[in-house]
Amino acid sequence: AGQAFMPRYLLPEVPRRGAARQMAGLLQSVGWGTGLAASVACGLTCVFGGGLFTRDAAVLAQLRAVAVPVCAAVITNVTCKSMYGVTVAAKQLGFLAAITGVGLAQFAAALWYFDKHLAGPELYYYMWWIVCAYYALAIGAIQIKSFGIPGLIRGTFHDECDDGSTTAANCDVTLGDGEGGGAGGVAALAA
Repeated sequence: AGQAFMPRYLLPEVPRRGAARQMAGLLQSVGWGTGLAASVACGLTCVFGGGLFTRDAAVLAQLRAVAVPVCAAVITNVTCKSMYGVTVAAKQLGFLAAITGVGLAQFAAALWYFDKHLAGPELYYYMWWIVCAYYALAIGAIQIKSFGIPGLIRGTFHDECDDGSTTAANCDVTLGDGEGGGAGGVAALAA
């Protein structure tokens, strides 16, 4: 739901990005929380639930051996998907396409390398770490694009008002469903 409402806080008429930043932060938190829950469920299934699917001791041992990288891949995947939503809501589709292309090229290169140098269970183990790294890189790129790095890079949700600057003449004005302006209006819009 947050992704659906976020674009209205990114319109050119809305001088402050605080509400959009809060919504993006909320979506990111929901992604981490949901990812953690899914990761724990996946880990429990890998360690304790493999017997529901097979009785083969070698398969069960391999499933247990990859529990950690599978869990890492699950949490980064789910979190990344919530951050993709933030990127789509901010209409940063070119950026999303670019990080996907770069990520896929790195993913393919890593798979090619590991396929040439590893075999069997070891290859399978590291393939899950490659998946995790793919999504972790995307999370990092979206994090920097959305929120920036204080003092170095301005994020999509940064505006002049965030610095206490008075360069934006309408810093105290916000648009919303009849909400008042000022910082209270931003807080009301974000709530």
